[in-house]
Amino acid sequence: MSKVLVLVALIAVNLAAMAGPALAVGSVVINEIHYNPGPGVNPDAEFLELHNPGDAPFDLSGMSFDGLGVLTFDPGTVLAPGAYVIVAPPGGFVQAEYGVVPLAEYSGGLSGAGETIQLLAPDGVSIVDEVPYDDVAPWPGGPDGNGPSLELVDPALDNGLSESWLASLGDPTPGAQNSVYSPGGPVVISDIEVSPSPPNPNQSFTVSATIPGASSATLTYKVDFGSDQNVSMTNPSGDIWQGTIPGQSAGKLVRYRISGGSLSSPQAGDTINYHGTVVNPTDISGNTLPVFHWFIESGDYNNLVNVTYLTNTYYPAVVAFGDQVIDNAQVRVRGQNSRNASKKNFKFELPDGYDLDFTPLALNPADEFAIQADFGDWTFTSGQVGWETFNEESLTEVSSFFTRVEQNGDFYGLYRYQDLYDGTWRNLNDIDDGELFKADSGWHNSPGFDKKNPDDGDYTSIQAAQNRVDDSPSSSKTAWIYDNVDIPQLVNYMAVTALMRHGDQRTHNFYIHFDETGRIENLPWDLDLTWRRYPPSRCSDDDMRTIECIDNELLTSMWEVSEIRDMYWRRLQTLVDKHLIPGQLEQRRVDLMNGVGNTNASLEVNKWGRSNIVTSTFQSNAWNDGIQERRDIFNSESRLPGSQSSNTPIIINELHYNPASGSEFIELYNPSSSESVDLSDWSINGLSVGRVAPGTVILPNNYVVLVNDDAAFQNDISSNVLVVMQYTGALSNGGETITLSDETGTMIDVVTYDDASPWPTEPDGSGPSLSLFTPNSDNNLSSSWGISAANGGTPGAPNDAISTDSEAPTVTISEPTNGQTVTGPDVTIAGTAFDAGTGVDRVRLHVKDTGLNLYWDGSGWTSDWSWFDPGGTESWSYPMSLNSGSYQALAWSWDGANN
Repeated sequence: MSKVLVLVALIAVNLAAMAGPALAVGSVVINEIHYNPGPGVNPDAEFLELHNPGDAPFDLSGMSFDGLGVLTFDPGTVLAPGAYVIVAPPGGFVQAEYGVVPLAEYSGGLSGAGETIQLLAPDGVSIVDEVPYDDVAPWPGGPDGNGPSLELVDPALDNGLSESWLASLGDPTPGAQNSVYSPGGPVVISDIEVSPSPPNPNQSFTVSATIPGASSATLTYKVDFGSDQNVSMTNPSGDIWQGTIPGQSAGKLVRYRISGGSLSSPQAGDTINYHGTVVNPTDISGNTLPVFHWFIESGDYNNLVNVTYLTNTYYPAVVAFGDQVIDNAQVRVRGQNSRNASKKNFKFELPDGYDLDFTPLALNPADEFAIQADFGDWTFTSGQVGWETFNEESLTEVSSFFTRVEQNGDFYGLYRYQDLYDGTWRNLNDIDDGELFKADSGWHNSPGFDKKNPDDGDYTSIQAAQNRVDDSPSSSKTAWIYDNVDIPQLVNYMAVTALMRHGDQRTHNFYIHFDETGRIENLPWDLDLTWRRYPPSRCSDDDMRTIECIDNELLTSMWEVSEIRDMYWRRLQTLVDKHLIPGQLEQRRVDLMNGVGNTNASLEVNKWGRSNIVTSTFQSNAWNDGIQERRDIFNSESRLPGSQSSNTPIIINELHYNPASGSEFIELYNPSSSESVDLSDWSINGLSVGRVAPGTVILPNNYVVLVNDDAAFQNDISSNVLVVMQYTGALSNGGETITLSDETGTMIDVVTYDDASPWPTEPDGSGPSLSLFTPNSDNNLSSSWGISAANGGTPGAPNDAISTDSEAPTVTISEPTNGQTVTGPDVTIAGTAFDAGTGVDRVRLHVKDTGLNLYWDGSGWTSDWSWFDPGGTESWSYPMSLNSGSYQALAWSWDGANN
């Protein structure tokens, strides 16, 4: 293949040479992207197409791609005027599928979940062209595994905008003009409106649209799952067409599509077949909850809940929320033991390129989501309060809210909307780059997990972790935890778990995430059986003050480490103080039930049985008693350390702001000899650290470290160092102000360092860190800082700071002057001390005569040999009383380097 590519390049060069123009002119655009080949096509038959729309050749020599694996164009690679060429993975799959030979091949592959593709100039920095394509709205969904490619409508358009792209009409068009090519932009049916919206019951309504160049148009509609009905549209003016649909009863689903001339909407290659609307459900009364509609054919529904409910079999459905209606959705039963309940949980997946916008109730629009029956929790409270608590105490957030669900226009039940850990959620919560595993049978089975991301079948990381958590306690196992586990995240997870009695996670109901640094995190799942005892279950007979009864191997491995247990108790104390305030969670249930309302609760009883969750005192008492039991248990727990002291001193103790190699870091130190400090939700301003991770605890006389490159940092250390965060950005090499503030915004410590004298300059790229001499010194003074004795500093350990200052300070007695006679008995001894390096650390002032020796100790004159701290001042003046006679006044000074 390489010989063919060279020949093509030579032909292009020779033609250009005959034509005469310079190769620097011309243009190139990313014109077609086939990132997820469709059914029946080899998944490696992907490609990216480049097009030169100009009238001069374009020289690709030395250009490369960012986001497309490794590919750099060879010298002499030229794109002729009007040419279309593709690049593709090796293996000949594109040529076998489409008969087109790639111009070049790249390693890696195009992301099926969207990414930014950049064509870079030979300098590797300048961007020649880029496309930030995606597989979700507003980008077309058809190219995401359904057959079509993603095609640019006109090379003159901004290909960084989603509206410039459409799904190909049928198969992709590699090496040729795009099937959707339209000069000036897409010619599509637009401005579709339903009036009134939503339609009123039993009243006809109109559908209007702009259809360019049409001489006739047809509106095709269907009600629920009936047959298609055609209506001829009229043309009141210009390109505007409209048709009328007869009135339908409240809550009915009406789907429609429009065709006119060669155009249709939804268009060919789209992942939906119809647009839609739901007739105003005026029969819904006494409701303040958001309403979610889903529609399904009766036979499919019967199979869904009665035949295939123990499998993950999907059935077609239509979903609606607000004024949004999405055709071609899919639904299945979800859960484990809950699948056998009469009222089931459901998972919905929307067609590629579409989502439902649940904001502001949810964080973001969703293309996958669940509706939870929470049928195991008769109080209908635990799951919602559980997620609210985890959301408040975690860096990630799972959207959860109560909704009234209508099925085929009738009340179906009270449900709780819940995010799923899909690609949209992972991207929103910044964990899309790591591996994600769902526990199926847990740590004690192999594999015991179902890999969710990426879908590559590689279980190496989780199996390696399984081997370690099964080991007996040892120093090497503890070292593995420090190197491979996100300790603050697990400490926080264990504490929140115990707070809310989330005991049902021995083998399932949790996810394991390996973050971008490879550290293990534990993500919660299935919180409906929390806060109260739910017999029979693993921890139902345990007070669950700790996580021990769960018998989860990872959590148990954490619990084996004594210092992690100490972190746990401090973090748990914070949570108990915050969330178990008398009456707080009891009132939260009252508020939730007021939102549900008695009308909905009564309909729920009629549909599914059981008691009225709003009016039942039994259910309210069950919740209140469960919460009070949690309070009583923790109030009697002697291992809890007591509420944290206010304004606890934590010291910025070491800065490695410009390492010669490896990772920079910030070290914090707790000078207390007895009190652990919970730093959850503290912040560090001055760099992009932001919120300190929940679960971050500094033990007494101990350290925590924040780094900007965890992998590089781990390569540089050998001991158990508590890394609590990897931050983005970097400390300034030229100096800046670093401020540590607690969760209330109160400043705890501040350092304004510099890389120029009088600050030590060696930490600026020479290897050592900037280290505080002693934790009790003023760390905002340059004289309080030295350099680490060894390159790389002492992260997580006492500083070994040394001074680079070799010059002794100067000291002068200015009053009285030498030989001066003063009138007594009250006299003043004054002078100055100065040091340009580490600063004056202490001064000895001595007044003497025969039989008299007096020293100033900082507060008065004493006969004991002593010195005083000038407190950073350069001058001093102290009074004394002397009898008549001759005296000597002597002074010595030392700097921070003991010069």
